[in-house]
Amino acid sequence: TSSIKDKVLANELTKRYTEFTELKKHLIFLGTWNVNGKKPSEALDRWLLSPEQHPYGTPDIYVCGFQELDLSAEALILQDSKRVEPWENVIYETISKNGENYTLLLSHQLVGMLLVIYVKAHLRKHIKNLDKAHAGVGIMGVMGNKGGVVIRFQLYNSTICFVNAHLNAHYNNVNRRNQDYADIIKRIDWIFNHDHVFWIGDLNYRLEGDNDDIKKHISEEDWHYLYERDQLRRMQESSRAFTEFKEAPIKFAPTYKYNTNSSVYDTSEKQRVPAYCDRILWCGISESFIKQLTYTRHELKSSDHRPVSSLIEVQIKSIQNDKRELV
Repeated sequence: TSSIKDKVLANELTKRYTEFTELKKHLIFLGTWNVNGKKPSEALDRWLLSPEQHPYGTPDIYVCGFQELDLSAEALILQDSKRVEPWENVIYETISKNGENYTLLLSHQLVGMLLVIYVKAHLRKHIKNLDKAHAGVGIMGVMGNKGGVVIRFQLYNSTICFVNAHLNAHYNNVNRRNQDYADIIKRIDWIFNHDHVFWIGDLNYRLEGDNDDIKKHISEEDWHYLYERDQLRRMQESSRAFTEFKEAPIKFAPTYKYNTNSSVYDTSEKQRVPAYCDRILWCGISESFIKQLTYTRHELKSSDHRPVSSLIEVQIKSIQNDKRELV
């Protein structure tokens, strides 16, 4: 009978949780950048402190996902991590310019993938159950040249999970990308066991169309035309991958592939069609708990990808124990 009583109590508390739960608004900066093996060489202000963010205040949490941090064989075979600290440092130096005191919560690397999370120092004491994981889905289906790195934690009484992924490349490999997604969520089977899940990275989905036609519509800023031809959108609509996730409308030019240190799309022999490889997706317990304020690209030119960011306002649950006892 005690278990029945417990279930009844739990159900009643669930129904009435709004009576003893406060919702706290927190700003989360999500950023993704494939750095093409480059070390930090240019200021990151345009990305981490972009003008689009200014009206909303300073982020409480910075989440930065990198891909192709290190393209060397040593990184793949020896799990070399010498590239991590310089990026952690330049992120910290940049975000500290906004006058806030941030602390490194955790960073997690798998070969060229790196996920770095900084939080405002006063929030650190409200974070618990910090955990990390990774899944390699690259060479032979297990190597870490492709895959995902994951960090999760509880902030007050809300659970949050962040995934940074680098899926398989090339125009025709769309089914392999779908399989990469399926493999990551199978191997890290607790990804969706959270109030909020954010999935960022170089997902490598391409635009289907003729190179000249795609470039023509980029020059016309016909974002809807391009989005209609996006492989990821098509996979979501046909329930073949990322079906659980939502994405804000893309109102910027494709972020891949550029000539290095240039604003010109690929002029090499391969003549790759421009694509929205770099994405920020989210899902959660309730759409009303998430407000996506910005979604844009930034003009850093040291890589063949442009970085992307999104500023998201998240409602975080905070249980007021004194009120809970009254209920």
